Amino acid sequence: MVSESWQRFQFCPCRLAASRKGSTSAGDLSKYPPVAPTFLIRFFEDARRGGAARGTVALFWLLGLNFLFLVLIDRRLPLGLFDAGPSRFAVVATGGITLTLTDLQPYRYLSAVFVPFRILHLGMNLLALGNLGKGLELRLGTARVLLAFHVAGILGFVASRLWYGPVSPTTAGASGAIFGLFGVQVGLLWARRAPGTRELLLEQLGYAAGFALLFPVNNAAHLGGFVAGALLGALFAREVGVGVRESLYRMLAGLFLCLSVISVGLSLVGTLLWSGHP
Repeated sequence: MVSESWQRFQFCPCRLAASRKGSTSAGDLSKYPPVAPTFLIRFFEDARRGGAARGTVALFWLLGLNFLFLVLIDRRLPLGLFDAGPSRFAVVATGGITLTLTDLQPYRYLSAVFVPFRILHLGMNLLALGNLGKGLELRLGTARVLLAFHVAGILGFVASRLWYGPVSPTTAGASGAIFGLFGVQVGLLWARRAPGTRELLLEQLGYAAGFALLFPVNNAAHLGGFVAGALLGALFAREVGVGVRESLYRMLAGLFLCLSVISVGLSLVGTLLWSGHP
């Protein structure tokens, strides 16, 4: 059984993210519609007040804005499972990967992390990130979570490139990075020999299997991101509370955020100029 202090960090779409001192009170929630998900209300209220979810909110903005670019380029709104999805041109223009494009434009290993294919894809990514990201930020701090998200996302697509070779399908999305955050959680528990680590690992593998069965997903990217995250989690478990590396993590996290914006911009400008697309 996972210890009580860690139960709140397990991902579940229906589970309220861990609250913190100074978070929204019951009275604050009255101004929202009764149908609004409670965890989302608390999540954004906490971020607005400068709470621990600042890094996760930054990722929300990057994912949402790039999805808006995809919609504008494709000139339609891709919804869910049963529509045709966005065109390959729109996915590549906003930072996606196809065939051997990363050999010429390696920055796409990063830009592809911020390309949701459909509104359902975006919603599931935000839901998972909102539940898991805030809990990890409370535990590890914003810098480590941002660093883990970006590194896991990049290495997930590197694993995909190695797995598929020159016939890589058109691929993109934050799922590999989110599986990396799952891996961080497992790596933390494993390094500390916490009880229930095996059960948590099986739970995360169950989520991965569910995704693989229900959706056309890039399992190589998911696995690569998860392994990268687990290794980072084991590293963080030995360093939490040691302030000597905080400045380094903050610098790297800020650098990755800047590089994310630059990589998406390069993809947009380069693809549109090359194609002559209006």
